[in-house]
Amino acid sequence: MLSRWLIHKVRTSTLYNKFHLIEIDEQTKMDKDMKSYLCKLLLTARIDPKMLLTAAKRVGWKKTESLLVHPSLPAKPLKRRGDFGEILTNAILVELMGYIIPVQKLRFTISPEQSLAGTDTIAIKKGKGYFSEMCFVESKLRTANDSYSCHAAVEGYEQLKKDYLEKAPDMIQFILARLHDRGDPLFNDFLKYLNNRQDLTDIDRFRLGLVWDHEKWKEEVLQSLEDEVDVESIPKMVVQRVRVQKLASQVKDLFDSIGVDVITDDQEN
Repeated sequence: MLSRWLIHKVRTSTLYNKFHLIEIDEQTKMDKDMKSYLCKLLLTARIDPKMLLTAAKRVGWKKTESLLVHPSLPAKPLKRRGDFGEILTNAILVELMGYIIPVQKLRFTISPEQSLAGTDTIAIKKGKGYFSEMCFVESKLRTANDSYSCHAAVEGYEQLKKDYLEKAPDMIQFILARLHDRGDPLFNDFLKYLNNRQDLTDIDRFRLGLVWDHEKWKEEVLQSLEDEVDVESIPKMVVQRVRVQKLASQVKDLFDSIGVDVITDDQEN
C-alpha cells in the first residue's frame, strides 16, 4: 500500500561515507485511501489487529470500538507526534524493505502517553535457516526548522549506540519472552542469536528513520551525523530519510480521525 504513496532510492553519489542513505519521497499526494490506511496503522500499532478481529466477531465492531479503542485514550486524548514517525518508519521497513518486526513495542505501553525506554524497534531479515540481518531502529520526526532539528539525527545515533552497548541483551530477552508467550517459531532463532551474539555481530545493523517535513529538511542534519558516526566500533548504519509535504497538518488530521485531539511534541521523538 505504501508503494502507491512513497518511492525510495539509494543515494549512490554521496558526500557521506559513514552510513548508507536511502531517500524516500512522496510520488503522489496522500489521498483519502492512504489516510485511511495510515489511520489503521496508528490504531494497530498499539492494539493487535488479531485481537480486534476476534473481539469484533464475538461482540460486534461498535462494541469492540467502545471497549478497546476509545478507553485506550485518556480523558483528554493525548499522543506524541513522534509516534507517527516510529509507526511510519516501521511500516516502510516491512512493506518497502522486506523486514519482519516480531514485536510491536508500542503495544506494550500501559497508557497512550507512555513511552517505553530504549531503542524504538528491532527488525530482522531472514536468511537461509537464520537471520541475515538484525536491525536496531530509532526514529526521529521533525516538523520545524530549529536548532534541535540539525542535531536530531545525532541524538538518534547516540541513543542507538548507547542502547546497543548497554541494553541489547535485555531487548532481545524481552522479544524472546513475547515470542515464547505466543509460541512463535522465531523464538528458536532469537535464542540462537542471543547465545552466539559475540560471534554474529556482523549481521547487526543500525537504522535511523528520519521523518521530516519536506520544506524543513536540510542537509546539515546528515552533515552533523557524518561528523559523529564511529565506523570502527559500531554496526554498519543505514539512514532512511523520509520527506512529507505539510507533515504537521497531515499528522494532526490523522490523529483527529482516530479521536486524538491533543498532540505533544515530546521533542518530536
